Amino acid sequence: MKKINMLMIALAVLAAAIAGACNFRCDGEGNPVAVKGTNNIPKIQAELQKLEGMTLVIGPQGEEGSTIQMIAVVNEYGADIKITPKMAAFLSARAKELGLAPKDTPGDGYIHIPERSFMRTTFDNDNALEKAFKQYEDAVFRILTGEGTALQAANVLGNALVAAVKNRIRSNIGPENSEFTLAAKGSGKGTLVDKARLFQSINYEIKTA
Repeated sequence: MKKINMLMIALAVLAAAIAGACNFRCDGEGNPVAVKGTNNIPKIQAELQKLEGMTLVIGPQGEEGSTIQMIAVVNEYGADIKITPKMAAFLSARAKELGLAPKDTPGDGYIHIPERSFMRTTFDNDNALEKAFKQYEDAVFRILTGEGTALQAANVLGNALVAAVKNRIRSNIGPENSEFTLAAKGSGKGTLVDKARLFQSINYEIKTA
């Protein structure tokens, strides 16, 4: 899971907007001209206060200790899983079903699942983040003009970051799947895609203080 404080990002956008808003409108001779309009400052302040209390949580959605959380952690960081006699019997029978020849040499007694990071590498990808935060920046500007809300801005960023993580999952993160996994999954699927459980679990949650 990745947690993002909504207000810290919005403040940078707000600073730029305030700087641009501090110019006087002048007539043709350089004299200040009064501009009439609706005072949206109270509404804007209220929405920014809402942002201050929001945290966006991105990643696989599921209870701690759930199967989908276990799948996510194992693939994000890699794992070495000791093969029990029951697992060994199952894997041997399954390999035979898939038409795989027995190995000439025994393994070391572990299933080695390599690290295929989809969360950390997404948030280390400047291009992916730039696209997501540009959408959020536009949403925050709508708040500053009185046309948008904190919830809308949070949803914009949440959807953009979820899309970025899913794009990473679809990118066929190396290393390649093992011969056994490829045979079991069938062709045409990425390294982190089988029944798409992990892919479909990626979502966001907006938490409020």
